[in-house]
Amino acid sequence: GSNSSSSGSSSSSADQSMTDVREGVQQNGQDPQTGTVYFFGLDRPGQLCKITAILMSYGVSILSLRVQSGTVAFGKCDFSPDSGGPLAENCIRIAFDGTKLDVPMLQREIQNLGMEVGYCVTCITIDSQNRLRTRLPSYNLRMKAFILAYLKISGRSHRPVKRRPQTTTSFVAPSRRSMHPQRRRSCVGHSWRRRCSSS
Repeated sequence: GSNSSSSGSSSSSADQSMTDVREGVQQNGQDPQTGTVYFFGLDRPGQLCKITAILMSYGVSILSLRVQSGTVAFGKCDFSPDSGGPLAENCIRIAFDGTKLDVPMLQREIQNLGMEVGYCVTCITIDSQNRLRTRLPSYNLRMKAFILAYLKISGRSHRPVKRRPQTTTSFVAPSRRSMHPQRRRSCVGHSWRRRCSSS
């Protein structure tokens, strides 16, 4: 009950803020525009602070924002929401004066900032130009490319690893007491290195 009421109040407050921004821009005789800024990449602390600072420096008002942490869905090689995951997508609803904002310049600034803070994939959509699309197809393709690069760099693979079948032999291991001390230390070291690498 509390969750539904809070979500309803947050959505109503976002709608009210968007109405206030539009009315304020209209009173100044300007062209009110709305859109969405997308960021995708590595989740790092301090990203949102730098993003909001850039938007405010361009006179852009933030209507709402959503940050979704996640990881890689190996079956589809796609982004999968997961709390505390190493990746994140940031969606920010914005409002601005269409007669004053240089959108291509803001796009370049957003792209440079994204590379700086860890969001290597960025996108800006303007509602008046992309009414039927929430995301651009190029953004989705670059997301896929980033995920593939992330898997390669991190040493992971989206393909299942095939384990070699275990074979049984009639070899009888010598007892630990009969094993030479130097041989025993080398076995322990090998086992410890294998445990560290597996963890």
